[in-house]
Amino acid sequence: MTLVNSLILDVGALQGLIDAALARLAINDDHDSQMRSKAIQAFREALLEATTRLRQEGLHPDAQGTLW
Repeated sequence: MTLVNSLILDVGALQGLIDAALARLAINDDHDSQMRSKAIQAFREALLEATTRLRQEGLHPDAQGTLW
């Protein structure tokens, strides 16, 4: 459980970096910045979905007690 919590905290730190990158890209209006921003937003969404699954399955395993 400690390992899972550590990973979740690391994702929180990564979220801060992602938000900072998106903020920097938001001040540029060029096509490349918009494409990069969309890619980073898609990455953020996938990361949040994966973190949610980890939280659900890693911290609250099914009745058998298995994590994977």
